[in-house]
Amino acid sequence: MRGRTSLGREMVNNPTIIIFFNDWAVHPEGANCGGGETATMALAEAFARKGYRVIACAYLPDGEVNCRGVEYWDFGREYDLHKLLPRISQLGDFYAFAATLVHPFLLLNGMQSCVRKILINHSPGVNPSGLESRTVMHMVDWFVCVSHAQQEVVTGRQGVSTERIVVVRNGFNPELFPYAGPENRDWNQLLYAGRLEYSKGIHNLLGAFTNLKRSFPNLKLSVFGDQSYWPSLQEQIPHIQATTPGLEFYGKVPQTRIAEELQKAGCLVFPSLSFESAGLSVLDAQASGCPVVACDVGGVKEYLIPECGVLVDGPEPQKLEEALRGLLSDQERMRAMSQNGLTLARGQTWEKVAEELLEVASQPAPQIPPEVTATILREEKRPLSLISMHDAFYRTWFVSGISYEQLMDDHETIGSGIAVDDALLFGAVSDSEDSASALWKGLRLDQLGRKDEALVEFRKSHTFSGKNNWQALFRLILLEAELGELHLASEHASELLNRHSDFPLRVELEQLMEQVSRATANA
Repeated sequence: MRGRTSLGREMVNNPTIIIFFNDWAVHPEGANCGGGETATMALAEAFARKGYRVIACAYLPDGEVNCRGVEYWDFGREYDLHKLLPRISQLGDFYAFAATLVHPFLLLNGMQSCVRKILINHSPGVNPSGLESRTVMHMVDWFVCVSHAQQEVVTGRQGVSTERIVVVRNGFNPELFPYAGPENRDWNQLLYAGRLEYSKGIHNLLGAFTNLKRSFPNLKLSVFGDQSYWPSLQEQIPHIQATTPGLEFYGKVPQTRIAEELQKAGCLVFPSLSFESAGLSVLDAQASGCPVVACDVGGVKEYLIPECGVLVDGPEPQKLEEALRGLLSDQERMRAMSQNGLTLARGQTWEKVAEELLEVASQPAPQIPPEVTATILREEKRPLSLISMHDAFYRTWFVSGISYEQLMDDHETIGSGIAVDDALLFGAVSDSEDSASALWKGLRLDQLGRKDEALVEFRKSHTFSGKNNWQALFRLILLEAELGELHLASEHASELLNRHSDFPLRVELEQLMEQVSRATANA
């Protein structure tokens, strides 16, 4: 039953809350690899603690389960939302929250019982749905950014309406992450918690640790996180660990294990090189009384309290090392940071986040100005239908064992130049001979209109990549087709389809190949 308050806000009595995860595997009772999955799970549990019926829809390899007050429904590895539709239609009024991907709202469009559609963007860039943000704004009631830095990236895109954008920061779970003071901490213990991939800067931390051991021989580093995103590093881990005293790799572990480590560690290190929309581990560490050293990327500075940690100005490895050296040399400062965590860092709970989001959900969607709508309708069409994005393409085509080099977190972020300064980007990748670096450079050059140079980089990326790297090959096909090199595009399309028979754009690629074949026959 719906009513209206004196402020004109539409109200719903006791709505069910449905939260759609993105398309990564979710393990409600186990270890999860990404901040977005962790945040979405924590938010669902916070809604449940407030007395709401909460249904979380996700890819659940371990099967459906009721866990910590949340009902988990499985849409499968194929992100098949349609199979859940009969169950959803029986729920009555509900608020729908989606993590990063807007696709659930296509399914719910027109469903009267869906009172509100709210997208929470955990992506480091604009959005990985394969749609421009200005289009997404017409598909949601509210678009939630988890930091002002992320909001700036989203609104920096041409034609994006700001009326439906709000900022609601992520939170922490005070029960999972209790405060522990400086009394029993090991100030020589460093901690890293996150995926092991180039963009997270783990290699810079390992280098800094090796150098710091000369000055601090008792220094230790515990590394927690999924190792599969950087296969070449994963292969070296046994050797690195065996030859580096004090260094331990533990792989992917449940959040409870991270919480235990934060009770006794001397410092959490967040060495990320790329734009971060938030920084959950930074928030968890400060609330636990663990000092933090974090690189100033994206929204991290909005989560790091100056009295509780050190913000590293720049991605250079020596700056990270200098920041750690300065902090490790001053244990009194570390003790003070730990004490400050109790008074300064324990207010941003997930319950507070849930309350803010419920307040957002209580308000109907603002109207988007007509001139913005007109701009979208006049949007120039690309010359090939192949280039238009398929609903199942970005992030929704899952390949097991995919590595960081094979799947960029968000191509749009790199290509736009908004989140990464050109000088920094080209400087960082200029001497790198690997698939990811060449792909980064090619994406930005393509966006700048330097097509021939971009083509060179995409070809490099394809050369360096392994057989499962469809990203570089697909980008190469698009640009070759755009530049009129249709025979090469057709050859590469054939190569891609031979490798990946289930590629979502198979029909479009086959049409391209057929078009080239007919043109050749008629020549």
